[in-house]
Amino acid sequence: MWYTLLIIITIIVLFPVYLLFIVGFGATHEVFRNYPPILPSVFSLQNWNVAAQNINTIIAPLTMSTETAFLVAFISLGVSIPAAYTISKLPTAPRYGFILFLFVTQMLPEIQLAIPISALVIRLGLYQTALGLALAQSSIAIPMVAYILVGTFRTVPSNLSQSATIDGASKLQAFYFMDLRLALSGIAVAFILAWLFSWDEFVFAQILLSQNPTIPPVIYKYLSRGVGTASGPIGVADIFSIILIIPVILVTFFLQKYLRSDVLAGALK
Repeated sequence: MWYTLLIIITIIVLFPVYLLFIVGFGATHEVFRNYPPILPSVFSLQNWNVAAQNINTIIAPLTMSTETAFLVAFISLGVSIPAAYTISKLPTAPRYGFILFLFVTQMLPEIQLAIPISALVIRLGLYQTALGLALAQSSIAIPMVAYILVGTFRTVPSNLSQSATIDGASKLQAFYFMDLRLALSGIAVAFILAWLFSWDEFVFAQILLSQNPTIPPVIYKYLSRGVGTASGPIGVADIFSIILIIPVILVTFFLQKYLRSDVLAGALK
């Protein structure tokens, strides 16, 4: 029963990705008819040929997306590591209070937060820059990263750093050589999630980088223009969407050893 349920959930989760590839490789007359088949009988590279003719339009956005994603990951870790370590050492009641406070921003629609945050970024003179977009996106990513790291630091035995201080290490040295080293797996997971969040974030990117967009707004531009066939703007958007998920698959594949249940288990205690 459990294996059957797992198969059903997997199919539901992967079905949109399956449709993405079906549109990308499907023939126009099959994909864009009133009742398209789930299993197309004809495959075509027409969409890929059209996308190849427009490939220059996504080189700069891909570069901007990559730069921004790494900036968001590093900024989020730089803020969240000391904050999460401090919160993890608090007594139970105030610790949970701070954790709940972290998610206050998650209770609001992103567009409501995007307007004032974007206005602040513009006042700082960071409009149309990767750093400005990264700072805005980090305001949303930091609560998630901090939550994971609080659980990670909670799983690190406190007596190890205490032993280090008894042996003559300062608190900063004990933190760096003990707590931080033992929390590397959780830090890696937090880095991946922050990177993935920035990679496909749309609202801030649409507002703050209208002239130098990341890849999601570019895909949206093609979708908003597409009302015709699969070989038109919609087909190009589909191929660009496939290109967008390839780095996600690669990052997850190479860092999958960190994505284990025992790494994230501490964040759920």
